[in-house]
Amino acid sequence: MTWDQWERDCRAIAVREGLTDEELDRMLSMHKDRPTPVQSVAQDEGAAGERSGLWYPIKSALARAMQDERDGKPCGCIIEAGCEARGYHDAGYAADGFLDAATDDVVRLVSAHPSPPPASAEARIAELERERDDADRRAGAAERQLEDKTDSIVKRRQWLSRAKAERGYHDNTSFDRVWADTCAAADRAQAAEARADRLAKFGRHINWELSFCYLDDESEPGCWAVHSVNGGRNDREWTLIGRGDTPDDAIQAALQQETQK
Repeated sequence: MTWDQWERDCRAIAVREGLTDEELDRMLSMHKDRPTPVQSVAQDEGAAGERSGLWYPIKSALARAMQDERDGKPCGCIIEAGCEARGYHDAGYAADGFLDAATDDVVRLVSAHPSPPPASAEARIAELERERDDADRRAGAAERQLEDKTDSIVKRRQWLSRAKAERGYHDNTSFDRVWADTCAAADRAQAAEARADRLAKFGRHINWELSFCYLDDESEPGCWAVHSVNGGRNDREWTLIGRGDTPDDAIQAALQQETQK
C-alpha cells in the first residue's frame, strides 16, 4: 500500500473511531514510506504559508545534518525528550519535532539581521552608463591634451629649425651649440656696449688725457693712464686718476675713481 492510500485510510479510521491527533499520528508513523522532512517541504509549504521564505531551505539543510538522528541512531536526551513530549514512538518523528523548532529559531535569528536587497537591474545599468560616460569624458579630455601637446611640439621644432637657418646653422646642429654661440655673442655685444658707454663718458671730461706711460720704476712695464690736466701753459699739472693694462681698463678705473669722490 502506498503512503497516500495509507494516509487516506488512517484518517478515515480516525474519523470513524474518534481518534485523537496523537493516535492518528502514531498510526501514520507505522508506514515505512512516510515522507521525510526534506521530501515533505513542498507539501508543508501551503499549510505553513505564514512562515518566511527562508524557513524551508534552512529546514532542509538542518534535516540533512540530522539524518543520523532521524534514522534512529543514538542522539541522547534530544530523542528521548522529543518522544516523551510529542508522544512519538518513532525516533524520526521526534527528530522532526526538534527540527521544526530549530528551524524556527534559525529563521528568527536570520530575519533579525536581514541583508540589503540586491540592486535592481535598472539601477545597475544606470550606474554602468554613468561610469561609461565619465570614462568617455576623461578619454576625450586626454585626447585633446595630447593633440595640444603634439601641436605645440611641432610648432616649437619648426621655429627652432627656422631660427637655426636664419643664423646659418644646419638643422641637425645641436641646440646646445647654438645656445652657447648665442650666449657668447650676447656677452660680446654687452661688453662692446659697455666700452662705448665708458668712452662716451670719458669724452665728456675735456681735461682728461689718456696716454701710455712708465712708472717710476723703469724695470716694470709701462701702462695706460688717465690724467687730469689743469693749469696754464707754464704751470700745467697732470694728476693721475686711473690706470690699467689697456686703454679701456684705464678709462674704467678713472670713472670709478670719480664716482667714489
